[in-house]
Amino acid sequence: MVRVMFRTSGALMRAQWKPMAAKSALRNASKTARWSSSVVTPEWLRESDVKSGKVRVLDCDHPIAFQRAHIPHATSFAGFKATTLKDPRGGSGVISQSDFQQLVDIMAIDGDSTLVFYDDELGMGATRAWWVFLHYGYPKDKLKVLDGGWKQWMTDIKEVEDGPGVDYSSSHSSARPLSPTGQLLGLDDVQTALLTDSSQFVDARSHAEYIGAQANGNRRVGHVPGAVHLEWKEGVDFHHNGRFKSKSELEKQVQHLIKDPSKPLITYCQRGIRAAHSAFVLQEILGYKDVKIYEDSMAQYLNREDTAIEHLE
Repeated sequence: MVRVMFRTSGALMRAQWKPMAAKSALRNASKTARWSSSVVTPEWLRESDVKSGKVRVLDCDHPIAFQRAHIPHATSFAGFKATTLKDPRGGSGVISQSDFQQLVDIMAIDGDSTLVFYDDELGMGATRAWWVFLHYGYPKDKLKVLDGGWKQWMTDIKEVEDGPGVDYSSSHSSARPLSPTGQLLGLDDVQTALLTDSSQFVDARSHAEYIGAQANGNRRVGHVPGAVHLEWKEGVDFHHNGRFKSKSELEKQVQHLIKDPSKPLITYCQRGIRAAHSAFVLQEILGYKDVKIYEDSMAQYLNREDTAIEHLE
């Protein structure tokens, strides 16, 4: 007996208890997504070893939504107040190494488990979590994002659970020590890249923010000099449950923006959340080799007087 539920932006519509219909044949279980080993399909996840904990499913949505409905054997990542993995003491920076280590220890996440992140927010929370785990040295081959997230799971599989989810803390050993790998950059890195013209900046914000028509609470408006505009939503297929667009679609959008593919890319937005989605698309789907995120992004940059800006307004 499986309960079928739907949740959209935290608001959930519940169906009555009913057995699932007979399952149709699945595609090859070893198949991940169409372009990247970091992106997996609902079919891949359903065939994975989630019961043993070798594959951990991490729900990045609000804990209330998780309580009402989630993928079977999932754990609420947001339940640990870590959805965006920002410094819990405030500011725009990433969660500290010590706080992050404490988080993975509490969740009993060791480096041997494959982690699959999903959300109901077009992949924004999932890609953010993926990137921060990568930044703190979690093995990249064990980090996955569920393509289309919750909506695609409900379209393809429709199996869900409610309640608190799986508690692994008593059955798994402590996590191995993690350390930063430099995936998230600070202002000094940004200033150096600007001075030496050594990187291509990619602005993942809205067009209004990019041209300087919308301040978004900042003291100044505009963008990093020379930055190209590629809003994070451009990587989303809104006609297919918010899945990632195909590589061929994305190449058509990006090829005229990125003039030198060999140049390192630095993505940014307001607080590093949207930028993580864009960075994931650029690196994991389009195959750019050197992609970093300006973690503090415009929440820092546009509220200082010593940073250069451009605006088109």
